[in-house]
Amino acid sequence: MNDNAQLRVYVSDKYFPIFHKMTRNGIFTQNSEFFIFCTFWGEKKGKKIPIEKRHELCRAVTFTEYDNTSVKALFLKEFGELSTQKEMIGLAEEYANGGIEDLIETTLKDMVHQDVDGSWHFNPDVNTEQFQLELFDFVLRETTEVPF
Repeated sequence: MNDNAQLRVYVSDKYFPIFHKMTRNGIFTQNSEFFIFCTFWGEKKGKKIPIEKRHELCRAVTFTEYDNTSVKALFLKEFGELSTQKEMIGLAEEYANGGIEDLIETTLKDMVHQDVDGSWHFNPDVNTEQFQLELFDFVLRETTEVPF
């Protein structure tokens, strides 16, 4: 049996609504896609934050071969050796947590709000197209910056 079949991927509970909305609106086809995006954004920004109260986002089996290779490369870069899939995904979870936090503080700051329980949500007046344009603009700006 695939080791990833039962392995779960977690995000901070307070960020789960943002991750969930990304897939529900069709911006990303799977939760794991936005998770990987946030992981490598967090790594680029050097922002690794432990998850306080976690919420299951997806199963690791939803990662593509490329996603798995990327997570392994991230762990190898950080520690100089590979480990268990659970530990490698744990590192990715911390970077994803840092990545989504950075996106909220910068790119998404005018589109999101935090409720009284501390969870982050998109503002009701933000539509999918508006966010897609902002995300595309963000990625375009970053790809013109060296190195991406």
